[in-house]
Amino acid sequence: MEAERWFRLAAETGDAGGIAGLVGCLERQGRRDEAVEWCRRGAEAGQTVAMFNLGVLLRKRGESAEAERWWWRAVDRGLGFACGELAELERERGDLAAAQEWLALAPQCDRLAEEEDRPSVLFWYGAALKDRGDLAGAERWWRRAVEAESWHVLCHLADLERERGDEEAARSWEERAAQHDHPCD
Repeated sequence: MEAERWFRLAAETGDAGGIAGLVGCLERQGRRDEAVEWCRRGAEAGQTVAMFNLGVLLRKRGESAEAERWWWRAVDRGLGFACGELAELERERGDLAAAQEWLALAPQCDRLAEEEDRPSVLFWYGAALKDRGDLAGAERWWRRAVEAESWHVLCHLADLERERGDEEAARSWEERAAQHDHPCD
């Protein structure tokens, strides 16, 4: 792959964009161990986005405790997106109050995005509302996340419609997700 070669050359110099691009290429090819290795290099060099991405990759491997440590470090450096991941961990643990606290913190620490366009935070607000049974509220936040091009949320909207018993609307959301290379499982 030509793109991989160029990303690798940049990554080898420690370039954050090169590392992120290389990690994306490796991840798409299913070479997760190598992707984790490159993300770890960037994270250990102090690259905040690499810290976040390393957490995501580790979580996919079932290493939530280490993922959580990297997300804490990313939050400490001002990356509000990591608050959404930490909120999800708390939500899975059943601590909705802690999840809400993480979500409330995100806008204060996030220096990388406009307040209205934080797709990860928009998603987690919706997830927290859904957990409380507020399907309309969840849908409202998730639609905003889709407007901010957070395409994976389309699958959650499909699940929401299925929960409401509207199979046609669910299929429509799934088709939209597939158009954006995010097929729903």
